[in-house]
Amino acid sequence: MKIQRIVRTLPSHAYKGNMISALVIALISILPLYAQASPTHLMAQGWQAFQQGAFVRAASHWEQAAQSYAKLGDARAQSLALTQLSQAYQALGHDNKALVSLVQSLDLAQQAKDQKQVVSVLGYIGNVHIALGNLQDASTWLQRGLKAAEALEDKMLMANITHYLGNLSSAQKKPADALHHYR
Repeated sequence: MKIQRIVRTLPSHAYKGNMISALVIALISILPLYAQASPTHLMAQGWQAFQQGAFVRAASHWEQAAQSYAKLGDARAQSLALTQLSQAYQALGHDNKALVSLVQSLDLAQQAKDQKQVVSVLGYIGNVHIALGNLQDASTWLQRGLKAAEALEDKMLMANITHYLGNLSSAQKKPADALHHYR
């Protein structure tokens, strides 16, 4: 090993012992840095747990990923992690926690100037408001999201928001409007 070759070249036994101790202490002190999963790995673990229905574990992974991205100063990635975290919270029935996570995600997406993420989050916020029974708030967020998606001319985002508007119409007991949105 390289360390052993270096130690063998040192002049005295006492110095060798101190050097080895110093190297061991240095290695032990940096080991936790390597033991931590990368935020990308945490995101993947969260997705895998979510797909398996392990929503608490998914939330834990995505929360850790969001914290890691925050430490790295990566607002866009942190926004994505918080959006995923909100999905786990919603699956657990914690709609208010989901809403808090999404509001943070929206702010970060705006800071990162990621307009597609902004539109996605607007849609998710609208959907959470539907789940909470705040139908007027849901309508406001979804209309805002639809306008932003149209401005981007992004058909997939427009389709997603329109689907959420169908959910809203269903919650409002307006089946004809829901059908219109779902088509």
